[in-house]
This record gives sequence, C-alpha cells and structure tokens, in this order.
Amino acid sequence: LEVAEMFSDLFPDGVFMICGNHDLYSKSTTKINSIKYFRHIKNINVFDEPEVVKIGDKKFQMLPWRKHHEDEKAFLKDHAADFLCCHMNVLNMSLNSYTKVERGCDDNDFKGFGHVFSGHIHYTQKSEKVTMLGCPYQLTRSDRNNKKYVLLFDPANSERVEFENNFSQYSEAKYALGV
Repeated sequence: LEVAEMFSDLFPDGVFMICGNHDLYSKSTTKINSIKYFRHIKNINVFDEPEVVKIGDKKFQMLPWRKHHEDEKAFLKDHAADFLCCHMNVLNMSLNSYTKVERGCDDNDFKGFGHVFSGHIHYTQKSEKVTMLGCPYQLTRSDRNNKKYVLLFDPANSERVEFENNFSQYSEAKYALGV
C-alpha cells in the first residue's frame, strides 16, 4: 500500500488500474479481485467494469479482462474513444519469443480507437495500432532480450516516456561442445 500511496502523490491527476485475469478470484466475474482495495486510496482509479474516462480533451475506454474474446469483440463494435486501455489478446502479437497469439481481437476490431494499450500478454511489443505493454520485468526465460519498461504516457500530446528496466534475472550461457 505504501507504493500505491506514493504513486497517488506523484500523479495527482490519477493512477488507473485495469483488472486483469491474474487479479481475479474467479474467471466468471471481475467483481471479486485483488486490486479493488486500491480504490480507497486518493487518486487511484480501479476498473473492474468497462468505463470511459476523460483526461483533458481525450477519451479513454477502460476495458478490464473478459473471459470470452467474442464478448470483447461485441463490446468494441459498439464503442469508440481516442484510446483503448484493455487487458486482452491481440492477434499477430507474440505470447513470448516462441509462440504467436492464435485467438483474440485484431486491428479490424479496434476501428473506433486511435490507439490501443493492452497489458494481458507479458511480452512487450508494438504494432502501428497496438502497444502491448507487457510486464515491467522478466517472468520467464522466454522474456530474455525482450525490452521491459514502465510507460509514462501524456495524453495531451501522446508523448511516451519508457523507463526501462535493465535488470535481467535470466542470462544466456553458450557452450562449445567437443572442445
């Protein structure tokens, strides 16, 4: 809680947390989750249901994790905003350095949004329309050589500052056989 309170003081315009699959007690609902208690700290906003937030003159659609990709697609079809902040799979992205995403939304599903920020996949990557934020630190060996960072985003001018985490808990060792 001390870290949350520190962020609350650092960002008086708000800290925004979107409920993800790892925050849930049950995959059938987002209502029982591990981050809801942060909403009692000033300036911290927790989203366990879809909601539009206006920051300056920009609209952000907050979309927490959904169990079914069809539900995500149906929701996106009926909504639009400058930015979509979500927790979902995106086709043509990678789950890690070895495996591609095979189910989820694609760029056609994001027509109503200027840019998409998602945090579901732990592997950091970008396309023209989507920034997959990933995890700010390595979780597995397949994360090795994947840039890890925390993103500071200014909606007024779309400026992005990446605070890179250069610590690697996994290293690569190469052996010469038969030497």
